[in-house]
Amino acid sequence: MTGAAFEMEYRGHLWRLSFSEYRGQPRLAIWAHYRDRETGEWKPCGGKREAPGFIVPAERQPELEAAIIAIGAQLRSASG
Repeated sequence: MTGAAFEMEYRGHLWRLSFSEYRGQPRLAIWAHYRDRETGEWKPCGGKREAPGFIVPAERQPELEAAIIAIGAQLRSASG
């Protein structure tokens, strides 16, 4: 995984959006990270089925992009 394109702390986790690749398949990774108590580093939550996060396959990217743009317009409209 390369560096995050977007990060935001929320409810004790650092949420990262980043490009990922698995078995040669590009995808968007949206994953929560926790702060390691010993090192202070942010590390991905994982290793469990209920780990907070998900993957968006490359073929769904146009749909996700359109949804984010539409929600952004709604937010701007609601903000006045």
